[in-house]
This record gives sequence, structure tokens and C-alpha cells, in this order.
Amino acid sequence: MAIPSQHLYSQDNPLKKCSVCNKPVQICSCKCPTCKKLKRECSYKGNHPKCKTCHRVREQCQYKGSHPTCEICGKVVEPTLKLKDKCPFNGEHPMCPTCGKVLEECLFEGNHSKCETCGKAKEDCQYEGSHPMCKICDKVIEFTLNPEAQCPHNGNHPKCETCGRVKERCQYKGNHPIPVEISCNVPKATMFIDGVENGKAAGTHLLNKGLYSIKLTAPGYEDFIQNFIVEANSKSFSFTMERKVIAPVSSQTITVNDVSFNIIRVDGASTGTFYIGETEVTQELWEAVMEYNPSNFKDKNRPVEMVSWDDCKKFIRKLNSITGKKFRLPTEAEWNYAARGGNRSWGCNFSGSITLDDVGWYYENSGNSTLSDNSWKSEKLKSNACCTHPVKQKRPNELGLYDMSGNVWEWCEDLYSSTGTNRVYRGGGWDCTANNCSVSDRANSSSTTQRYTLGFRLAL
Repeated sequence: MAIPSQHLYSQDNPLKKCSVCNKPVQICSCKCPTCKKLKRECSYKGNHPKCKTCHRVREQCQYKGSHPTCEICGKVVEPTLKLKDKCPFNGEHPMCPTCGKVLEECLFEGNHSKCETCGKAKEDCQYEGSHPMCKICDKVIEFTLNPEAQCPHNGNHPKCETCGRVKERCQYKGNHPIPVEISCNVPKATMFIDGVENGKAAGTHLLNKGLYSIKLTAPGYEDFIQNFIVEANSKSFSFTMERKVIAPVSSQTITVNDVSFNIIRVDGASTGTFYIGETEVTQELWEAVMEYNPSNFKDKNRPVEMVSWDDCKKFIRKLNSITGKKFRLPTEAEWNYAARGGNRSWGCNFSGSITLDDVGWYYENSGNSTLSDNSWKSEKLKSNACCTHPVKQKRPNELGLYDMSGNVWEWCEDLYSSTGTNRVYRGGGWDCTANNCSVSDRANSSSTTQRYTLGFRLAL
């Protein structure tokens, strides 16, 4: 079969050959693998154009050779034979949560630097990562993710009303102690504030504003407990303690020539039970027995003085002959036990109190006016008219005994020491300092000594 000249292959008229029979497609009897037509009838002569993406013929390509591409990177979204041409994110590139750009276009690749205070990206932070700080505590004024780093007062710290500093920098944290004058009818009472000992009740104490519980204790007095409030304008508080009630004691009344006196029973002594005079022997009793009065400071109700130890023994012998009893001077041990309150003792340093003014007459209070100093001066005794006082004017001790501290010294039966002949006397007198009137003080003199500071008390 002759080939038409127009079908002849030449440099000017190249003919496509069938890839199967190698004949020109115009005379080839092979079919197009794509459309199944004879290649000479195929519009593309058996060589349909292919999709550059999936390499299928365009008729069979889902996208007819125009695959969708990623708007971000311009690469093919759908599968492609060339992986380098495929969008790795299938068109859904990850976005930066801060700036909203795709990560490739984000300057920080999605990792924007954040404000350490509010947690926002510095671009979004109102203060661009530099929040205002409190000048007092150096903490953040505005909101912060870390509560411990936030100023609790938003930069406006409360100030101390007293010194004007912020309370954190005030030495007393805004609660300056207030000088408060505390007074009590027992100045030597021990004071406890909120359970802590705080010295004596009388005086100025520095207390902060607030509610307090005060407790006052003193031998011979009931414990005093009360709440009080210290405020900015508080200046003073005064408290009154009640004396303990002295329980009834066993006593006897003795009458001599129409003059009566009482003796008190004392139990629990190591020497056994004994009786002791309720008061010092008065001038009235002495005169009723002895028919004269040797005292310097004359008054029937005052204690007799200017009597020696020997004089006291003469009085007792005559009293016993009148009454038929066995009166005597107390031993020093008996006097000491009775003066301290016996088995009812409150532990006072004076007989019945920690305050001598409550129970006895002495240098500071036995004259016309109260002496303000404790320095003993003999000239003041006369200028202040210091002297004895009637018995039973002060408070009694725990056993109901009067004037065992102060007024006049009291002779005892004992020798002062085993090596001497002087007799002991106890209790102090109107001319003495407070120390001499304590229940522990001792003094002595010859049994013939007569002084206007020396008297005695009976025992039975």
C-alpha cells in the first residue's frame, strides 16, 4: 500500500509514530490507550496530554489538569507524584495564635515573647511587658498570673496613723504602743497581761491598741481578772482588788478588872496549838493589872511601851494570879508562825499584806503627814510627830491578829542567841523603816531595856 505523500515523514512533515508498531499513526491500526479509538482517529493521535500534577491524562484527572493549590505556599493540596510540589499541610498551614499569621510568615514563628506578668504576648500587653511596679513592696500593681507577685494594696499601702510611714516600714507595723497609766489599790500587785507577767500594777505601761485581759495577784487579795480595751486616746486604767475574807477564828475573851481582851487560837504550829493576843497589850490592860501607866504616848487604846522584858514578866505573873491562867510571852517560833498567818498564810512579807500601809504603823505613816521618802532621818520623827497609834486601826492578818507589823516591837520569850543574854523582839515599830517591819526581821536588847518603841503581846 502506497503511503500518500502528505503522510510521508520528512523534516518538514514529521510524522508521529505509534509507540507500539512504530508506524506512522496515520496508517497505524493500533488504538489509543486513552480513548480506545484508532490512533489516527484520536484527536491526540493516541498521545493525550497529561496532567502535570498527577500525570494522568487530563480527561481522567479529577481536576482536568488543574489541581487546587495552597493559597499560602502555592503548592498542590491534593496528592502529587512529586512530594516537593505537595503542600505539607494540605492547604491548612498552622497559624500563629498571637498575630494570626501562618507560622512561616510570623516573625516569631508562632513563639511570640510573653509578658511575665499578665501572660499575654508583649504586643498585646497594655504595658508591653513592663507593668507598673509598687514603689513600696516592688510588686506588680495590676493583675498578675502569680498572686504572690501582685501588690495586695494595688500600690496604695496603708499608712501608720502615728508616724506616717507605710505600715510595713513602721517599726510597730502601724500599731505604736501607747503609754497607759495603770493604777491599783494594791500597787505592789503582780500584773499579768494576756497571761504574761508584766511587772507591778502601778506605773506606766506601753500597750498596743487592742483588747487585753489583765490579771492582778497579791497575797491577801482575791485574784482580779478583767478585760479592757486600749484605744488611741486611752490614758489610764484603775483597778480595785478585793481583800480575801478572813475566816472565823476560835478565840477567847478574857476580862480583868472590867477590861476585856481577846486571845486567838493558833493551830498547826510545830510547837503545838497555842493562843496569842489579838492585839498588843494596851495601856488600859496594863493599868488594870499594874495600876500605873509607864507609856510615853498616853492613850488607853494604844499599846503599852516603855516596858522592859523584865517588866513584862512581872505583869504576866500578876495577871496570872488574877485570872488563874498561865499567860506568858510567846516564843519567837510562835510569834513568827502567828505573824505569817499560821496555816492560813498568804505568803506576805508583812503580817497580813504585801503593803505595810495596809496593816501597820511605821516611819512613813505614823506622823501627821506621810513621809514621801524611805530614807530614815531621826529629826523627821519629831518634826512629823511620829508616834504609836491605837490598836486595831489597820487590817488584821490571816489569823485575825492586829499590828504584828509596826506600831511597837514585841518582846518574845527567847534569847536572841545561844551565846548571849539579850532577849529577842520582833515586828518593828512606829519609828522603823518598812524593812524592819517585815515578818522576817529580828532585833534584840537587854532584858532591862525600856523604850517607847517596845511593847509585847500575850500568849497562852
